[in-house]
Amino acid sequence: MFFPVIRICVAVPGKAVLPLFFCLLAVCGETWAAPVEKVQRDVVDAVHTEADAQTRLDAWNAERDALLDEARTLKLELQWLRLHGEKLSRYVKANAEKIDLLERAQARYAVIALELEHTLVADVDRLEAHIASTPPFLPEERSHRLAFLKKTLDDPELSIGEKFRRVAEALNAEVEYGRKLELSNQTAMFDGTRMELIVIRAGLVGFYCLTPDRTRAGIWDPAGGSFVPCDKQELRAILNLERMAHTKRYHDIALLPVRLVPQ
Repeated sequence: MFFPVIRICVAVPGKAVLPLFFCLLAVCGETWAAPVEKVQRDVVDAVHTEADAQTRLDAWNAERDALLDEARTLKLELQWLRLHGEKLSRYVKANAEKIDLLERAQARYAVIALELEHTLVADVDRLEAHIASTPPFLPEERSHRLAFLKKTLDDPELSIGEKFRRVAEALNAEVEYGRKLELSNQTAMFDGTRMELIVIRAGLVGFYCLTPDRTRAGIWDPAGGSFVPCDKQELRAILNLERMAHTKRYHDIALLPVRLVPQ
């Protein structure tokens, strides 16, 4: 900065002339120094203010960009949620119809299951009566099966399907008995005497015996609960039946005697 310099000389009696240059310079320097410092402070303050404003502007811009990104993300999520909601609405509607069908089917199933259980109880009762009316072959096996069926029907934890399966298996076993011709050695009552016998079972109806020497034959008498003697003609038929049981060759029709259960 330019400062004007005025050279002034003062004459002092008896003294040399003293230059007042340095005095004036000091005075002018103090006068001009104050405005310069103020300007410098103002400039520094302005720079700081501008820097602070720029910092806040940058922070605001970053926050604005973050908010815009979040808004775009939320908009996409909203679109996805709407599409997903429409999809779920269609799914719920379709499944509501399925649920309604299943509920109706379940109601029908409950009715059928109740009716089937009554039928199974009646079947077991008929099976018990059937076993009582047939010759007493395999008594332990058949009585055990019958007791097992009664326990099955009384079990609340078993499904109706499992109960039906077990009853059907028992009925099928009885049917298989009717298709077989079997021989066995047993001790039984024959003509009032307990003895060793050759017992022949022909299905579910024919139940016969032969003495070990094969000279006598007997037929099961349901009324008396024992074997009773047969005549000679019946003996020949039972001997023929025994030969077929041994050879497993059923080449002839055996005319066998039958004793009916009294009603």
